[in-house]
Amino acid sequence: MTGGARTLTLSSADFERYRAIVRQRAGIEIPEARRGDLEKGICAALTLTGAPDHGALCELLAEGGERGAAAFEAIVPAITINETHFFRNRPQMKALWADILPRLIEARRSTRRLRIWSAGCSTGEEPYSLAILIDRLLPEREDWDVLIRATDIDTTALAKADVGRYGSWSFRDVPAEVKERYFVGSGEHEFELAPRIRRMVSFARLNLIEDRYPSVATLTDRMDLVLCRNVLIYFRAEAIRGVVERLHDSLVEGGWLVVGHAEPSQEIFERYQVVNYPGTVVYRRPSLPLRPLPAPLAPVTPAKRRAAPVAPAAPALDAEEAYALFGAGKAGEAINRLEELAAASPADYRAPYLLAKIFASRVRFAEAERWVDIALANRGLAPEAHYLRGIALQEQGKLESALAAFRRSVFLDQTFVLGHFAAAAVFGRTGQAARAQKSLATIADLLSGRPAEELLAEGDGLTVGRLRELVTVQRELVA
Repeated sequence: MTGGARTLTLSSADFERYRAIVRQRAGIEIPEARRGDLEKGICAALTLTGAPDHGALCELLAEGGERGAAAFEAIVPAITINETHFFRNRPQMKALWADILPRLIEARRSTRRLRIWSAGCSTGEEPYSLAILIDRLLPEREDWDVLIRATDIDTTALAKADVGRYGSWSFRDVPAEVKERYFVGSGEHEFELAPRIRRMVSFARLNLIEDRYPSVATLTDRMDLVLCRNVLIYFRAEAIRGVVERLHDSLVEGGWLVVGHAEPSQEIFERYQVVNYPGTVVYRRPSLPLRPLPAPLAPVTPAKRRAAPVAPAAPALDAEEAYALFGAGKAGEAINRLEELAAASPADYRAPYLLAKIFASRVRFAEAERWVDIALANRGLAPEAHYLRGIALQEQGKLESALAAFRRSVFLDQTFVLGHFAAAAVFGRTGQAARAQKSLATIADLLSGRPAEELLAEGDGLTVGRLRELVTVQRELVA
């Protein structure tokens, strides 16, 4: 250590020791390149606690208690990255403005109750951006019960957020009209948020790794919309899964989850519907399929930013006719026609589903997965689509996610024999013989008494008799 500002150089062993503490307490993975940030955080904790050295501090952190918690909070600002600004990520903000928030407002008009959570809110630009959007979309807001909850692990960032005062760097993606309407100058190069907007947001410390949500106590239950952007990228896979599961449980049925573009792959979000917007993908806790918004839309100002009504679904016959072209050997023409139908009717289910079937049959499984996700965004309760998604995932080697999709298909329709058969195959490949046999027995029961020549739905020519033969073979293989 030196006089004045404390400095510290950790040995490799001590760095690993502290890195493990941070991982356990906050889920954050500290790479070697950020060793200096961790050392700065430890110095801040040493100053706060008065611990004689980092060894004593490490013991204090291990003990827990109030002093240990305070010591860790002193480390957090150095190891978290609070790079943000208002209306960050234009495609996502556009989706929120033009479709997601209007849908929620329309759906909640009977209760006039709206609940939104910014999880990992940093210095507050994100939740305040949401508050501004709500203020513009909902002129009668005073008659509504609107909760915008904002949480973060960094108490220093939360203190700044609560003040609502920002420098020019926070406004680099803000239209001049918004800045003029919602902020006032507060010193050189500093702007203060309008009090009525600041009052819309409540801030609190919450560690996403801890199992304290969803709960009434933390105001994180029954959320209509959760934003958790650029947070999960700092976590390990097992921590990510836990957070994503708890966020799912925090949402009402049909509630929305928005994550950053650099977050983990869609496998992690297998319990969610995938909803595609221009330039971005968001997730939704499954409920009824999305329906077109009624006209006029809820956004009333400014007029130039009104969203166009969602086009009505194309007639199913058009999609079937296009798919028939594929059966006639005209794959390119079928794909072009179905893509046109999907683009013309974003809320349609059949066109993207049939596109997924074509690409799967052509061994282009990544494209099949993309199209079936679009189909599921419009009809999340379709067992055949979950089955097809499982096939695409399985062929890409993603067995765990594939199995989840197959199980979802039979959860939605317990008589869907193809889903049972596909699940049995994965169970067999992963050494789960007993579960494979159980699935195969279920299929045998479901096929009992049915004519051998009967064609199976979504089986592309597979008959009951042929599937019985396949079940017999599989039973012998996993015996």
